[in-house]
Formats: sequence, C-alpha cells, structure tokens
Amino acid sequence: MYSGETYDFQYPGGFAKGFIIGPLVVEYSGTVTIECKKTGFYAVIEFKKRPFFGGGDYNLVSGKIYEYDHKKPIYYLSGHWDAEIYLSTSKHSSNNKVVLWNPIQEALPARPVVYKPKKIRNGNF
Repeated sequence: MYSGETYDFQYPGGFAKGFIIGPLVVEYSGTVTIECKKTGFYAVIEFKKRPFFGGGDYNLVSGKIYEYDHKKPIYYLSGHWDAEIYLSTSKHSSNNKVVLWNPIQEALPARPVVYKPKKIRNGNF
C-alpha cells in the first residue's frame, strides 16, 4: 500500500444453513467491490456459497482487479477466503499463479465452521 491510500468496500452477506438438515454452517455470499479512489484501481470479488444439493467447497472466492480506465481485468483472483487466495494474469492459466493471501494456521479455526448440537435426551440437552 502506498501512503495516503484508502479503500472503500462493503461486506458480503452472511447467512447460516443446516438448521434442519446437515451441519450448521455460516457462509458468506455475494459480490463485493473494493475501490481506491486515489489510484482508481478496484476489485470485484464474488463470495460463492456452497450449493444446497450436490456438495462442493465452502468459502470459495473469485474476482477480478481492474485499472481505473480499463474494462479488461489486469489480474484474476481465486481460492478460499479462509485459506489461500491466488493471483494470476489469466483466468484459466494455472502456470502464472502466485499466492496473494495465506493466513497463518494459528489464527484460523478448522474449515468449515460446523456446530453439532448435543443429542437430546428426555427433553434436555
């Protein structure tokens, strides 16, 4: 980051699923735009939710980074928001991927965050 830069963004939507069937999991979903008004660079990042049926990974993200006057992305993002996120210059190439984000393991709970309630016995938990 350069001196004096500020970034505007909104958080993705968060929701819980698995109240009736499956484990209780909190997920983020939606599109987030991160913008630096000083440089004009901005990123559009999609937080993808796991399908209700059919499985798939939790906590997936993908996105594109743009210069202020370009309509074509200059970089692409992909990965898991709670693990590694990769940066590349091509959407479909794995040859030029570099790690952009890799949180330390000590700071992370196990993925996905799952809550399993205790069994009910005689109406008590």
